[in-house]
Amino acid sequence: MEALKERSTVEELAKKYDLHPTQINTWNREAAAKLATYSNLIIGRGLFEDRIVEMQQLMKLIPEILKRRGK
Repeated sequence: MEALKERSTVEELAKKYDLHPTQINTWNREAAAKLATYSNLIIGRGLFEDRIVEMQQLMKLIPEILKRRGK
């Protein structure tokens, strides 16, 4: 979490926690990838929910369309 906050350098954190800087960089990349995936899911979910609303609105129009067509 400290590395993601970017208040300290990777080198400082590696020294503080007795880790190799590469490990911290790896964790940062993994966190970024997971965040991107999560963001895409949220955006995708929003788009899907928008389509559901559109479909519901269209479904409400069906009785009126059928009525106008005499069915």
